[in-house]
Amino acid sequence: MPAPALLLVAKGKVIRMTLNGIIVIPLFLWAATAIAPFISQTSKAMGTFPKGLRANQLFSSIDSDPLEKLLAILIGKTVASPTILQGGLVVGALVAYSLLFGWYLRTMRQRNVSN
Repeated sequence: MPAPALLLVAKGKVIRMTLNGIIVIPLFLWAATAIAPFISQTSKAMGTFPKGLRANQLFSSIDSDPLEKLLAILIGKTVASPTILQGGLVVGALVAYSLLFGWYLRTMRQRNVSN
């Protein structure tokens, strides 16, 4: 999430934007790092690996949705080698994500009604 989007979410409050950024930006970077091997392997298989990078280098994208990317990685690893602990983590992560999404949806609806 770039700084202008953070500013919109924070309703123009720079301190709130900064605090949100301290939490959100590392999540974006972590997600981009976590998916870099998959994106690099996929682009090599498709013949779209960026010119100028060495074959052993990785690249990624931090375009959007780090939580969804991290959830996808967790679910994929659980499907590949399921354990009860990983299954519990997936269920817990999906519940937490659903609760956060519900809170965000309710907040945005209230915000739209009040404007």
